[in-house]
Amino acid sequence: MEEGCLNRPLVVPCKPEESLLTAMVGAAEGPRVGCGVRMPDDCPEDDNPCLPDAELETIRSWIAAGALP
Repeated sequence: MEEGCLNRPLVVPCKPEESLLTAMVGAAEGPRVGCGVRMPDDCPEDDNPCLPDAELETIRSWIAAGALP
């Protein structure tokens, strides 16, 4: 994993585009490049699908709204 990824915050409230969480579950060509494999567990595989778009949007919306518990 690149140095910049190690220091990147998991969640930046109100800024999903700066949050490592959205990068790690998002598209392969996105801001995750160089940060490791796509989560969960290097998806997509037949027995290990990626998160559906609706779930990705839920995560982005939660962070954009302030990432409140």
